[in-house]
Amino acid sequence: METRKIEVTKIHLDPEQPREIYTGIEELAESMRSAGFMDDQAISVWRPEDSEIPEGEYQVIDGHRRTKAAMLANLLEIPCFVHDGISSRDVWEKQLMANANREDLSTMNRARSFERSIEQHGMGISRVAKIHGVSVATIKTDLELCGLAEELHKFVDNGKLPKEVARKLATSFETTKQQMHVFNNAVKDKKTVNAMMAAIQAYLDKQAQRDIFAQAKKEAGENGGLSKARKASQKLEKIVGEYEKNWAGDPNVINARKRELAKVEMTARSMAGIAKKMLEQVAAFRAKAEINAPKEQQAVNA
Repeated sequence: METRKIEVTKIHLDPEQPREIYTGIEELAESMRSAGFMDDQAISVWRPEDSEIPEGEYQVIDGHRRTKAAMLANLLEIPCFVHDGISSRDVWEKQLMANANREDLSTMNRARSFERSIEQHGMGISRVAKIHGVSVATIKTDLELCGLAEELHKFVDNGKLPKEVARKLATSFETTKQQMHVFNNAVKDKKTVNAMMAAIQAYLDKQAQRDIFAQAKKEAGENGGLSKARKASQKLEKIVGEYEKNWAGDPNVINARKRELAKVEMTARSMAGIAKKMLEQVAAFRAKAEINAPKEQQAVNA
């Protein structure tokens, strides 16, 4: 395919292309001012279907960084490969291939490009995995990052929030508000992945406790609650047993979960309160049973 010189003012950047971060543009622009835009640097362009781009103008397929540098260097025209008769999906695949191994693609940038490949361009996970040279499992785990609160993306990209911790936040909490609350109050100040994961799990355990006992209280009030209280007590014993098992190891885990002792104690006291109420109900039930018992049974009891 031969190159054509196209005026830089008639070349448009693609706002949807996968790459979001560009580095070294000023240095490249300075080089272009000195040496010009070499033919072997030619970019690829096309005219999108149903485009609002004026006739005779084009959109970049591959070469956004070079085009940005040419604009900054105030070049008049640059060499381009013009692609005709291709679809938007073909363009997207070309852009994915061009960006697949770039080191300056951030973690979240890559995850978002995976998501767009599948949801907007109808590509299968296997195809996306092949283009990037990774396993299908890798694509699936990275896609989980797309559920992360947008405010946390920068922490993933700058390495302050490890990928596995980010995935745990994204998949464990239904709302971004919950994710931000847990991050700010339980995760942000932890120094290791183990400590961060333990803090998230501790929050989930605490949430599960609240759910268990809220339901137990509700059922106790609705049904007399004797069997429900017994089940809640068994669940409490299980939770305490799990704490004893999990705490007896990593000091970071112990430190991350030590604040829960007060919550466990409060839960136990709550159970004691429920038990007291149940005993009072049992006494009332027993009194009514004795009053309404057959005369023969009353005589035996006497």
